[in-house]
Formats: sequence, C-alpha cells, structure tokens
Amino acid sequence: MKRIINGKRYDTETAECLVGWDNGLCKGDHNWYKEVVYRKKTGEFFKVCGGGPNAMRIPCGSNSYCGGETLEPLTDEEAQSVLEKCGEEGVEVLEKYFEIEE
Repeated sequence: MKRIINGKRYDTETAECLVGWDNGLCKGDHNWYKEVVYRKKTGEFFKVCGGGPNAMRIPCGSNSYCGGETLEPLTDEEAQSVLEKCGEEGVEVLEKYFEIEE
C-alpha cells in the first residue's frame, strides 16, 4: 500500500514491518479488525488498519459502510500505544526503538 500524506510518502513495500495485532475474529467477519505498525527508513512510524464494515465504517453508498484498509502516520507516542497492544512481539519493538523505564 502506498500513500502520500502531508507531502510525505508512506509505502509498506519499502518500510520495515514491525508487528501487528488483530481482534481474533476471522477475516470474513464484519467486526474483524487488525493494525500493523511499520517504520520508514527515515524513522517515522505509520500503521495500516484493516477490517470489516462494522470495524472500519468506511462510507460506501447510501446509508451503508464497507470494510477496507487505511494508512495513518503515527507520532512516536501513538506508535508506542499501538505497540503496547502487541504482546511480547510489541515489547521487543518497544525496547528496540524507545527508551522504556524499568
């Protein structure tokens, strides 16, 4: 997925995929949701969110919603918050890129 947001390029093909999580539902479920965190070569974080129509609520047509994917740039604080949801894999990434207190 490629996007240009505020004059900056975000590309899942060239960024490092760090870790992700989902809510455990199957991909065909209308409530299924996932987040995957990436890090650009410049050090900036972004996430790709995907899910069913109830989770993403992307307007499509008259009074209806679709599922799909979005790409969102993250501040360091937002990246930390998402990574904290990712269990042990998130801990490894947090310790690699952030100063974590004992």
